[in-house]
Amino acid sequence: EKNNWETDRSYWQFLKPFKYVSPKWGPITIPKNFYTDFASVPPRLHSVIDDDAPIILYPSAPHDFLFEKRKQDGTRGWLRPGKQLSLTEVNQVLTEAMSLCGANKLTRDIVFAAVELANEHIRSEFAH
Repeated sequence: EKNNWETDRSYWQFLKPFKYVSPKWGPITIPKNFYTDFASVPPRLHSVIDDDAPIILYPSAPHDFLFEKRKQDGTRGWLRPGKQLSLTEVNQVLTEAMSLCGANKLTRDIVFAAVELANEHIRSEFAH
């Protein structure tokens, strides 16, 4: 469902809450009705990682959730009330989950570098 967004990507809605338990940061609960596009891998990188591969698809959901802007102040990275992560920590959630899904270290390192670089312009919206 596109949810009236101007995009050619497909968005998926969680019909129930979903919990990812990070070994480092604990539970990350994605609420019912949250929308995700899962992995947003640019087409030119598909030879390195396919955005439909389970090693990136499933780990992208908690990453997308942590990227969500809070309406009240426009900040991102909220793990739970009172606990905000930095952009680097949010990207580490992604690669940690990728590891649990079987991604090798080289793939995780490439993805980490790519999301750090691609989102540098919004770093100030996360914890410092």
